Amino acid sequence: MPAHARVEQRRDEQLLRVLPTGEFAETIRVPVHFHSIERNETEEGGHLTDEQIHEQIAVMNADFASTGFAFDIKSITRTSSAVFFAEVGDGTPQEALMKQQLRRGTASELNLYTVGFESNAGLLGFSSFPQDYHRNPIRDGVVVRYNSLPAHPPNPDRMGRTATHETGHWLGLYHTFQGGCSDTAGDFVVDTAAEATPNYACPANRDTCPTLEGLDPVDNFMDYSSDSCMTTFTPGQAERMRQFWSAFRQNQ
Repeated sequence: MPAHARVEQRRDEQLLRVLPTGEFAETIRVPVHFHSIERNETEEGGHLTDEQIHEQIAVMNADFASTGFAFDIKSITRTSSAVFFAEVGDGTPQEALMKQQLRRGTASELNLYTVGFESNAGLLGFSSFPQDYHRNPIRDGVVVRYNSLPAHPPNPDRMGRTATHETGHWLGLYHTFQGGCSDTAGDFVVDTAAEATPNYACPANRDTCPTLEGLDPVDNFMDYSSDSCMTTFTPGQAERMRQFWSAFRQNQ
């Protein structure tokens, strides 16, 4: 859960009173600036081929197909920096410096960075939120671990869903377990069942909020489930993402 999530939740309660609702017919095409940060030109050093990068974007396009979002690569950069590769983390000085040097485009363009997180061993990725763009536009974007991209040979725990999950945050979604069983606001999406704690595997019939309706949404991209379990954005999540796009990213 993001450290500032509770503050953001309270602000969301105000935002959602004024955001547009209803059907969105057209596909929203999001330009992507892909920034590969590497320690050296080896696989273990974070080097990614164009094929791997395009495969990651293809995974995102498949995962977001039901939401009306599509992603198009606009640029690819490769930066050799052992410091950025190892030390970038959520809110670190290295993150700020990396983005100051590399970030491109406007609020409606996704900057996606891959690093090693060697100084942040438990971290797979992090993202900014759309409502934060005007306060700190340089920090806008998604950062993921380079080896969270689709694996070769295929690996059910490395299917590129970390980038899907973090891009969900970039488009305005919270975790499905936001607020647990006790917070009526939760993730501010009415068709995701309440969930007390993150899920890290692929269980059947998991129910951490038995007094509330619905099993845990372990197949949802906004849980922490294994990549092979993640298959779903709900219609409510799709609407929320498009609402936040209209309010905070479109034409900005």
